[in-house]
Amino acid sequence: MRNSIGILIFAITVNLIIISCDKETDAINIKSGFSIEFSDGTIINEKDILFYDSSTCILFLKNEIYLSYKESFGSMLSCEFAVFIDNDTIYKGIIIPYRTSMMPPAAYTIIRDESYYDKSVLPIEISLDSVDLRNDLRIISVLEKSYLLNHGISFTIDSVSVSPNYIPDSNYINKISCVITIKNNDLINYYILDPKKMGESYYSLYNRGLKLLNKATDYTTGFDGIYHSEYGNITIDDFSILTGGNEVTYKFSSSDYPQILSGLYKCSLSLRYSGSYLDLEQADGRIWIGQVNSSIDNVIIDVE
Repeated sequence: MRNSIGILIFAITVNLIIISCDKETDAINIKSGFSIEFSDGTIINEKDILFYDSSTCILFLKNEIYLSYKESFGSMLSCEFAVFIDNDTIYKGIIIPYRTSMMPPAAYTIIRDESYYDKSVLPIEISLDSVDLRNDLRIISVLEKSYLLNHGISFTIDSVSVSPNYIPDSNYINKISCVITIKNNDLINYYILDPKKMGESYYSLYNRGLKLLNKATDYTTGFDGIYHSEYGNITIDDFSILTGGNEVTYKFSSSDYPQILSGLYKCSLSLRYSGSYLDLEQADGRIWIGQVNSSIDNVIIDVE
């Protein structure tokens, strides 16, 4: 009888231990909120995030992290990642170097390069022919509830005008004037590049100038400015502060364009800055980094 009771007590004890271990395992496996898991074992949770910019799909972290990748002899050995909301996988991708000659074997990529962003910045990019889940409603909702969601900047192209600039002993080089309005969609202050401070040609080098698509011929005319040694030697004096919730209008011109024919055009522009050379945190706000795009359709250009 005593042996039977002892066996029973032992069996109950073992079962309790197994149940307890199962509960602990389940607790470990249950994810909560937004997270990214990498194949090298790195895990990013909400506690690690400074904020997510939905306009550029860039994740800003509180601290720098190391993520491994390498490219060698036409093959890419990459660290994989998956984005979760709770236990649901939203999308998966790989890490790639910024300057790579190979097509990434995944729709979603995180770019890592010492000369492009710093290690606390995770820009998440997507191939053009893929469904974009980077701002999936589940991601936006969870990060907004956790006060980790920013909306960055946006801008509009208000007007475009073209005039011929004749340079002796050369082809006609067209001068394009553009008016844009940039809006800060967050409450924090952003430092943004200022064409008046930078000078128009230098400013156009950073955003690669306005592109004009002739709607009759489908031919795109782009900025033909020459890359020069000053590119990258940017200072804080090239920026202006755009305070939270406000907007600013800039007018600038670019002269390095081939000849443009009269016609109906769609005009597009990208504002971009990689943040490679300056601390993002400044005394009165943050330097805005990333890329945002805008376009204006049915622009009539009449060049005599």
